[in-house]
Amino acid sequence: MDLDELKSLWQEERNQSTDHSEEEIRAMLFTRSNSAMSRIHRNIVVEGILTILMGLFGLTVWLGGEERFEFLWIFLAALGLLGSIFYVRKYRQLKEVRLSAEDLKSTLQQNAAIMGSYMRFYHYYSVLLIPILSMSGVLYGYSVGAAEEGRTFADLSMTEWGILLGIGITYVAISYFAVRWYIDRLYGRHFREMKSCLKELDSSDGERE
Repeated sequence: MDLDELKSLWQEERNQSTDHSEEEIRAMLFTRSNSAMSRIHRNIVVEGILTILMGLFGLTVWLGGEERFEFLWIFLAALGLLGSIFYVRKYRQLKEVRLSAEDLKSTLQQNAAIMGSYMRFYHYYSVLLIPILSMSGVLYGYSVGAAEEGRTFADLSMTEWGILLGIGITYVAISYFAVRWYIDRLYGRHFREMKSCLKELDSSDGERE
């Protein structure tokens, strides 16, 4: 056997080995992406239940005749209703596009695109809605305590307003980062796993070409 034949056999064996490893890589990426999607589906259900419970709490307080910050309880009740519709729609959208081992890249791209739009929504939610809810909670808490002492917001001095504002800003900051962490735990890390799998698929397709 001459050198050229030996090189040819070695190259053929290498190509066969590469084909086999490609299949293993795709199987591994399917398992990883499918696991990430399963966790996202589970967390949607959990978050949907929590949102409905929050809405029921707001509705109960409102119907119970709590007049202070009535708009907050109505808002929570409406948020629970709209949230339940939102999570049902989100769950169905992601369930409609099932990951396929045969067409992993395309189905994963579709799921990643859907999740990407929801991640943008969560970003705006945490930036816009969380400060409003947090500050409303602080003001409501103060109004309850002040009412027990026979005071209202009109009785606050400039110093007390400054202290209340400082507490509110601190609470808003804590709530904002807590919600961002919460969203990342529920969806962010799994979304990043999906994008990582997509990147590896792109890389694998590029090497094959």
